Amino acid sequence: MKVKNPESVEISKIENFEKDNHIVLDTIYKCFLNKENGGEPLKNIFIYNFKKNLFSDIDCFFGIDKDKNFDLKFQNNFYKNRIPKNMIAIAEDCVTNLILLSVKGDDYGKVYYWDHEMEANNGEEADYSNLTFLANSFGEFIDNLKSEDDLDN
Repeated sequence: MKVKNPESVEISKIENFEKDNHIVLDTIYKCFLNKENGGEPLKNIFIYNFKKNLFSDIDCFFGIDKDKNFDLKFQNNFYKNRIPKNMIAIAEDCVTNLILLSVKGDDYGKVYYWDHEMEANNGEEADYSNLTFLANSFGEFIDNLKSEDDLDN
């Protein structure tokens, strides 16, 4: 996948993120971080409800050592108690909903869409009730991203 103005990041910084969060990232996602380190994807549109043909567009993928609005560590600290504990936020869409990657458990590696308008109330534990399954892996998710031209055809 290509992003506008890619910036690579050292593998050691990705490994430090993993250690700090007690997780192991999907290999394809790690390669993406290493080569692109987040950013605005050239193909950014994804369908999250095929029956109703609902779609959104990714504003940006989070990266390592970025401005706080685009930083993987900052964003995951911010959303820590708002998303399921086995997930990390990897991207944000145009209306501040999130793309989540499962990093633990039975659904390790799967990608979900998190709707902030349906999240758990304060004091309630975050669960899957406001998540929509998007893909079985990060690789599958990025392969399914579309451009506006793809939608017009």
